[in-house]
Amino acid sequence: MDTFRKQDLERLLLAEAEGCVTIYLPTFKAGPEVQQAPIMLKNLTKEAEERLVQLGRRRPEVLETLKPIEKLIHDTEFWKHQNEGLAVFLTPDTFETFRLPVHFEPSVSIDLKLNVRPLLTHLHGDGTFYILAVSINDARFFKAGKFEIEELEIENLPLNKDQALGLDKSQSISLKNGAGAALGVPSHGSLELSDIEKTEIRQYFRKIDHALTELLKSGKEPLVIASVETLFPLYKEVNTYPHLMDECLKGSPEALSPAQLHNKAWPIVKDHFTTPLTRAIEKFTMLHGQESPLASAKLEEIFFAAHQNRVEALMMAKNAGQWGTFDLEQQSLEAAEVPEVTHRDLLSALTAPALLSGAAVYMLDLEDMPEGEPLAAVFRY
Repeated sequence: MDTFRKQDLERLLLAEAEGCVTIYLPTFKAGPEVQQAPIMLKNLTKEAEERLVQLGRRRPEVLETLKPIEKLIHDTEFWKHQNEGLAVFLTPDTFETFRLPVHFEPSVSIDLKLNVRPLLTHLHGDGTFYILAVSINDARFFKAGKFEIEELEIENLPLNKDQALGLDKSQSISLKNGAGAALGVPSHGSLELSDIEKTEIRQYFRKIDHALTELLKSGKEPLVIASVETLFPLYKEVNTYPHLMDECLKGSPEALSPAQLHNKAWPIVKDHFTTPLTRAIEKFTMLHGQESPLASAKLEEIFFAAHQNRVEALMMAKNAGQWGTFDLEQQSLEAAEVPEVTHRDLLSALTAPALLSGAAVYMLDLEDMPEGEPLAAVFRY
């Protein structure tokens, strides 16, 4: 299934042209509802057609522009493989679709910029992390995100303890009292190891740590260890990577698939990626309560701050929408109560420069917004 990462977002943000088309719709993985999605896309495409014509485009030209979407509507193979939502982006130069695990409300946007705001919910709390699944008999290394995982081939990563130490089975120390079973099959129990056994395991883990050094150097991504509890303290002793998580994924990882490892590891790193939002809300609440100029819930102030690269954190209600006109040179903005076909999407127009300048942007339910405002921002200066 499709992935959508920050580099995809950056590419979409840079698109700017007359008549950029953005369409969102819910989709279904199975059942009779699957057939509803292409019909819904057809109706939304017709809406896009009418709005482009209202903007002064000739209908034959509009129909030619929308051909990539029309082709997609009739692609039966495409509709057999869906997720919870579909995002469609069409500009004069590009046509992209993303099938994502996010329920989108049906919508059409025609603007100079693509509307990426609904996608920010998908990216919220996302980030790269690593998983080292290790036992005496096996070592695997994975790169993962909120929704995906892939195994990496690491040069010089030992396949197991014996290979790391250059031992054959006759030379390998037998782990007594069922230790071999406890270190190689699912177990959450503790086990006493001899000093010799611990020494061998530390040597094995040093080889792993050394193999990962080149990839992880200067990185800040969390590293989760998947192992039985007996091994985790020994790995921590030799680990040189400063972002090793304090909690391990307990139990032998040998029988776990990449998807199973991902599902078990994500709860361990989730808070690491959601903490910045909590801090942003706390900072806004404090500054706004002090009537500081470094926080605002006013559209006009936030809009021009975004275009001046002054926004540090931006929070928007998911259902917020505001159309109108603006002039960057004159520093004027007029929000419309009733949107007209020639009006600009003001929230998209401020979101793009905020994101491109490195601001953190969060889409929240209105009840979770600070001060109950549909828009809130913290400024850098």
